[in-house]
Amino acid sequence: MRADYHMHTEFSFDSNATLHAQLQAAIERELEEICLTDHYEPAYPGLPLWQVDLGARAEALAAADLAPLREKITVRQGAEVGLLDLPGQRAHIHQLVEDHKLDFVIASCHLCQGEDPYYTDFFRKRTRGEAFSLYISELVDLVKTIDDFSVVGHIDFPTKGCPYEDKMLRYTDAPDAIDDLFRYVIDRGKGIEVNTSIFRALGKDTLDLAWLKRYKELGGEIITIGSDAHKPQDVGYAWDSAISLIREAGFGYIATFRQMQPVFHKIS
Repeated sequence: MRADYHMHTEFSFDSNATLHAQLQAAIERELEEICLTDHYEPAYPGLPLWQVDLGARAEALAAADLAPLREKITVRQGAEVGLLDLPGQRAHIHQLVEDHKLDFVIASCHLCQGEDPYYTDFFRKRTRGEAFSLYISELVDLVKTIDDFSVVGHIDFPTKGCPYEDKMLRYTDAPDAIDDLFRYVIDRGKGIEVNTSIFRALGKDTLDLAWLKRYKELGGEIITIGSDAHKPQDVGYAWDSAISLIREAGFGYIATFRQMQPVFHKIS
């Protein structure tokens, strides 16, 4: 199953990609299934537009002009929820999933102690290891603020803003925090993703296999692949490299989702 489970469209604040363009790109790259995961940030400071109109997206996807594309690929409805420590967030996200009958939710952290790791300022006065460790620790705390999620997104997100020569998250950067995150996720029947946008940040299609193997070692089974594409040319990015890394880490299956339940597909 060739599936891209992390992509954005014009319904995300930071993307201009139309639904038509994203679906067409997915078909051209011979993907069998995609999930639309536009940003839903309950209260990102100064950016109220990060609240995707999921109803409008569903209506746009159902439009007659997209019918020929919908016939060629399975399209699931999802969201990438940016986690913040907010009162009522648990109930709010639960209602979001229920109201829009979402198939899949990515729980992501885009702010760490009020700073965005996408930018190099996050690393100011912090070593590479300190920055990654702080981010993972924050992610552990934030994931506990909601129940309705499918996978934790891009645990190596600070790679995108890392100014150091070695940009890669390594298991040795934060072993205790990574173990805490994985145990929490596994105990609740949730999963993680391999986010291939990190490959673009690294300039090579790789990651530290130690944390991926540790997830497997602790009992992790649910794993998805997502390109985090905000434009058509990145849809399905480095999918083959991702599946090779997942296989090398010892996994026999990847997951897709339907109605918030994982569907497992054997890696050939």
